[in-house]
Amino acid sequence: MSRTGADLNLHLVRYLVTVVDEGHFGRAAARLYVSGPALSKQIRTLERKVGAELLDRVAHPVVPTEAGHRFLPDARTALAAADRAVAAVEAHRRAADGVLRLGS
Repeated sequence: MSRTGADLNLHLVRYLVTVVDEGHFGRAAARLYVSGPALSKQIRTLERKVGAELLDRVAHPVVPTEAGHRFLPDARTALAAADRAVAAVEAHRRAADGVLRLGS
């Protein structure tokens, strides 16, 4: 794995995916409960980390660049895997909460 890949933050990836899904920074910001300028700054941080512009900000709706199109499938896969991992732990915790343990 490249050094850049090791530094990616899932929040940044989720922000990008949400902007693409909404096609608009304002709607994505509202959905993520962040301000528009903060969201834009976070997307720029992600773009610096990967070394490419991922969104065409001039287009309306906002669309991925070619680099963004290449990034998105694996980004969505990573987010889905992270969501499954959290769900697995939550399921384990719920199951463990219902277990009565006697002795040590």
